[in-house]
Amino acid sequence: MSEHFSSLNRRNFLVSSGICLASLCAGCAGIDRFKNSKEKKNIIFIFTDDQRWDAIGYANPVLHTPNLDRFSAQGLRFNNAFITLPVCSPARATAVTGRYTKANGVTTYHNPMDEQEVGFARYFNEAGYLTGHVGKWHIPEKGPRAFEFQIVRQLGNGAPYWNPSVLEDGKRRQYEGYSTDYCAEQTIDIIKTSQQQEKPFCIWLCTQAPHDRSVDKGGNWLSDETKAIYNEQRLSQLPVPPNINDDLSGKPPYLKTFRARRNIMNKGPMTDERYRDRQGYFGQITEMDKSLGKLFSALDEMNLRENTYVIFMSDNGLFLGEHGLMSKALHYEESIRVPMFAVGPGIPKGYEDSMVTNADIAPTILDLAGISVPGNMHGESLKKTLLRQKPLNREYVLFELPDYNEMLETNPAYTIRSKRWKYIQTFENGKDKPYTFEELYDLENDPYEMSNLIKGFKDKKLLNKLRAELEKQRARYSK
Repeated sequence: MSEHFSSLNRRNFLVSSGICLASLCAGCAGIDRFKNSKEKKNIIFIFTDDQRWDAIGYANPVLHTPNLDRFSAQGLRFNNAFITLPVCSPARATAVTGRYTKANGVTTYHNPMDEQEVGFARYFNEAGYLTGHVGKWHIPEKGPRAFEFQIVRQLGNGAPYWNPSVLEDGKRRQYEGYSTDYCAEQTIDIIKTSQQQEKPFCIWLCTQAPHDRSVDKGGNWLSDETKAIYNEQRLSQLPVPPNINDDLSGKPPYLKTFRARRNIMNKGPMTDERYRDRQGYFGQITEMDKSLGKLFSALDEMNLRENTYVIFMSDNGLFLGEHGLMSKALHYEESIRVPMFAVGPGIPKGYEDSMVTNADIAPTILDLAGISVPGNMHGESLKKTLLRQKPLNREYVLFELPDYNEMLETNPAYTIRSKRWKYIQTFENGKDKPYTFEELYDLENDPYEMSNLIKGFKDKKLLNKLRAELEKQRARYSK
């Protein structure tokens, strides 16, 4: 265990887990040409499902993810990675376009992407790359336009972990085996195809795991080996945060009766024992780790590590009892914060504290490949940050929830977050009317977001600054 891990990351883990330690048009992107394909960098972007920031071994010693830990140790691990709208479909739409959902149209599970939006695959295609999408898609659209990936190997949304039906370039077949093994195998197959065609590759790999285990209706999908890892003794080491007992008195009133609260409280009050019941969730991540380890080994065997960037992230976090909630979508830390790391040529080993988001993925991978970044992308390229040439120095991150989510029963809300402060506006009377509820949290002194400081907050200058910054960024990222 490195000194940095033991000081910084263990502190982050303990604080989160319960031991308190005090524009240009999209089509106008220019493309830098290369002398030959060998000079172009390969890209693999891995997007997991519902994996919160501390659900990985290097941030949480209760987790068993040896492959992710070993691979990520060779690159840069981000301590402050976030999803701007922490729900599957919107998170993916922002990642593929580099644009906030208010602008690209995918604000819920059902709102389709606007027809003029362009995914990053188009720019890689134009630059001579072989592009592929593998795994979960889950972006509603009016046609196959966003699927501009040349090769598509698709898991349906909510596909079972074992023996899923898969869609391969329009043809459906039954896969025999584990879904993340399928993702790893198909990614390796696309890489081999790119080598045969003497082209660089850009692949977006989206796992189904560790999404809610209900997708297999309680089936016995964990291996005996993984079940044995998460025994009672190991899970008993998981610290329990104080916010499992949050009565929500300082939060929007509707949260006391909405879906994510009912699904927890209908089974009785949240207890330490319930909170530590993680064999299913942690086990999914360990099984996924085994599959991704096969991909990482294949990159070594094919001698591609020196010319390939791998970026790892999740589509959103997940409440697992914090605030007496399950699911995601809300703008509290357990929902918005995710693991992220990047490994590749020129990227040093270490940790990075800059606040980064899924909107940064598209501009970053384009920049790493030497492709000009379209001016209408809201995210920023992290290339210079990854190569330790220049820190990002982002002061604020905007989080959005522009529309009522019928399935999750979440009301519209917008949030601005700095490294210390979080300010939230909720619109219980409709998105086009004035906000009805405000929240203000001091993350430095209240990392569990238990005390809403908005009433009687004396620093009016700071509060007005946060309100103004939220309005400024809402306007900036709405088009």
